[in-house]
Amino acid sequence: MTTQLTNRQGTSTMKSTHTIRFALVALALAGATVAAPIRIMPLGDSLTRGLNGVGNVPGGYRTSLYNQLTTDSGWFQANGVDFVGTASDNADPFPPTAPDTDWLPDSDHEGHGGQRIDQAQAGILGWLAATNPAIVLMHLGTNDVAQDYSLAAAPSRLDTLIGTIATASPDTHVVVAQIIPSTSVGENAQIQSFNSAIPGIVASHQAAGHLVTSVDMYSAVTPTNMVDTYHPGKAGYDEMADAWFAAIEALGNVENPPEPPPAPGATIVQTNIALDGSQVAIPPATDDLINVGQATLAGESHDGYAPFTLQGTSSTGALNDGLLGQDSVNTDTAFDLDGTWTSTYLLNTALRPAGYDITEIRTISGWIATRTNQSFELLFATVEDPALFVSYGTFSYSPGNSGSAMITLTDSTGLLATGVAAIRFNVLNAGTVYREFDVFGQPTAVPEPASLLLALLGGATLLRRRSRVR
Repeated sequence: MTTQLTNRQGTSTMKSTHTIRFALVALALAGATVAAPIRIMPLGDSLTRGLNGVGNVPGGYRTSLYNQLTTDSGWFQANGVDFVGTASDNADPFPPTAPDTDWLPDSDHEGHGGQRIDQAQAGILGWLAATNPAIVLMHLGTNDVAQDYSLAAAPSRLDTLIGTIATASPDTHVVVAQIIPSTSVGENAQIQSFNSAIPGIVASHQAAGHLVTSVDMYSAVTPTNMVDTYHPGKAGYDEMADAWFAAIEALGNVENPPEPPPAPGATIVQTNIALDGSQVAIPPATDDLINVGQATLAGESHDGYAPFTLQGTSSTGALNDGLLGQDSVNTDTAFDLDGTWTSTYLLNTALRPAGYDITEIRTISGWIATRTNQSFELLFATVEDPALFVSYGTFSYSPGNSGSAMITLTDSTGLLATGVAAIRFNVLNAGTVYREFDVFGQPTAVPEPASLLLALLGGATLLRRRSRVR
């Protein structure tokens, strides 16, 4: 299947339209003016997805929250609600299963099981670019406590994440939760310590003019409604929904941020391939620009990646080794079960000072069940400003097959970017088994002296379309 990407930032998505249809039909019947539903991103971990030690709680807090917002007799009922995110699992289906009377027609979210604050930081720019939310509901920090992950620095990480959102999307309201309690006495004390820092963090952002507020989720959830160390049951999730609802209503008549202007220039073409059966049916390249054996690769880094150990240990080294690998062997894959990560590849500009022309990108995945589904943000940095990464959009493909899958990105002009010094992949979907990232291109031509002078006088730019990531 080939998709011509003409929407914002070249983004390819499979967005659910249930909420939009629901809102538009209701407004049409009422004779009201149809407005775009308000986009809300539930951001967090398994507490956002809806999980506990017994199993899934369909929709988690999202089910009750959606129903309260769409029946509030106010702004959100009039305009509609659109939950947004790159994940859509753990929905609350229709018809409801007794005794539950609610259902959730819009299951999109960014609740990734096991997610820490730093892992959300790695994915947030891509998620914002893909969804452009009016409101972000942030409940993060539980896994920092559960994993005893540099707890003293956890408030600082949260502060950085809030600042990233406020800078990248200044019209987005961020509602930050003081996280729910734990049944463990020791860990509950750590949660209280973490929570105590949040009011000061929020106040500092408010003083800077950022649209940030907080909600006391710790006090909202009754301890007897917890069913394991970190998760509530249905009653506890409904209490979380009540607290979120009050915090959202307090924001007033929130409007969606303006859509970024469409990118000028040619169209990125995304081609998707899925092959059932073998997990290694799509061979990787061995001579692309970032292959570990090529002189064009100067270095690489991987942030937020947690290897998975079963049938061997997964590694980001598999992403550019040019090896085909074997079925169901983890050592041949890059696989983070619970988290997202960022992979950056530096090209050898000492060898080619003008940088490189990028003509094609391929991302290959392969495993069983739905672990071939892909979602990533693609960014480039140029020799002009090697510290500034420019987003070319978020690209997704969800074949849900057992076997192999590949996304190929090209450009209708034959050139994705020129003068490139580095390539970055923000991997947005936890649990996908990636096997290879291939980047194709050639050195950027060095202009003749006369042409170079004309380029300088004309203010020529190296990249045709930019979406600055700060």
